[in-house]
Amino acid sequence: MDNNFKSRSKSGNLGAFAVESEKVNVNPDTSAFGSGDVSVVHIKVSGTIDLLTSSEFQTYVLSLIEKGDRNFIFDLAKLDFIDSMGLSTIIMLYQKISDSGGKLAIANPKPSIMVVFKVTKITQRIPVLSSLGETAPHFKR
Repeated sequence: MDNNFKSRSKSGNLGAFAVESEKVNVNPDTSAFGSGDVSVVHIKVSGTIDLLTSSEFQTYVLSLIEKGDRNFIFDLAKLDFIDSMGLSTIIMLYQKISDSGGKLAIANPKPSIMVVFKVTKITQRIPVLSSLGETAPHFKR
């Protein structure tokens, strides 16, 4: 079974967007990836999530939810910019994931993105962690 999904990208006047994802198994008790009992979709986002790209990001994640995926990590190590539309999209996706019985964690945001998350208090709703390894315990059943 191929656990890699198709990458998507979009360019616009405000910036470029790319996403690639893979399904990984995590062991929430040991923070180990690659072996474990919880299946998580690890989505690597790069470029910008803004007015022009947020709808494509939303569509991409919603299609995974519709296929039955429930647990997600948004890896933002290569995300350079997010605007209010991008923030709204992440909050809406968090709600959809929660409503489907799943969990979302955000990993590796750049300091400038982390400031936006703290100011908007997203960190009070969604776990935003500094490394990928810190996300595994969040997926305990």
